[in-house]
Amino acid sequence: MSLATAPAFLELLPGGGEVGFSALAYQRLGDVLTGLAGLVPGSGELSPDQAKALENASASLSSSLSYAYAGDDRIRVAHSADGGLLGLSSLFGVFAGGW
Repeated sequence: MSLATAPAFLELLPGGGEVGFSALAYQRLGDVLTGLAGLVPGSGELSPDQAKALENASASLSSSLSYAYAGDDRIRVAHSADGGLLGLSSLFGVFAGGW
């Protein structure tokens, strides 16, 4: 299966048929973040607060699509999910919490 035919990706495309992007970024970090702690050296030493923050961040990160349209005199940017560019704002709490 390719990205262009993946149902999870197609669901995030904007309505109205305006899919002539100049740029796009797609993420599924919530799917991989859960296993990330096990791959990081020394991650077995996460504090309970850090482990909980990682769990909360991975639960709140749904797939998202950010895209940009270039016009003659401006660039319009839009997102398919709340949380800003790629829906990553929930991760800032993890990093601000002392990671």
